[in-house]
Amino acid sequence: MKKYLLCSIFFLLLTALYAQVPQDIKGFRDYTWDTPYAQMSEGMQKTKGFNPGFNRGVEKTGDDMVFAGIEAHTIIYLYKKDLLNCVSIGYYNHQLDSVLTNLTALYGEPKATVNDFLKNYEWYFPSTVMVLSYFAMNESDKSVALGLRKPK
Repeated sequence: MKKYLLCSIFFLLLTALYAQVPQDIKGFRDYTWDTPYAQMSEGMQKTKGFNPGFNRGVEKTGDDMVFAGIEAHTIIYLYKKDLLNCVSIGYYNHQLDSVLTNLTALYGEPKATVNDFLKNYEWYFPSTVMVLSYFAMNESDKSVALGLRKPK
């Protein structure tokens, strides 16, 4: 009986510990990193923004704009050599705390860098780096960006 009880406690402890470990993120929604643009191009249109370091930046017509439980103002898919490499999600300044709270609840405490110019919160997974940034010196109300990318 004691052996059964000890095994049950050990199993429950392992289950609880595993549940707290963030799972890997292998891309964005139905797309894994390095998905060719040709497989994703339907409904995509070139973004008006400038995307240095990427050969293509597109937005998806009719895209679900909710990520981390908060509606974004933009979601841009970025490609290097026509392979999905990064997704940039734009939020309004007043959404920063809600986005940070939701991401922390989902993925644990981030590595934080906070100064007068920038608030930067980083999560690292085997297949993805996720960075939430707020540019305090930018006077726009669209200064919050969440980037998901494959590690370098």
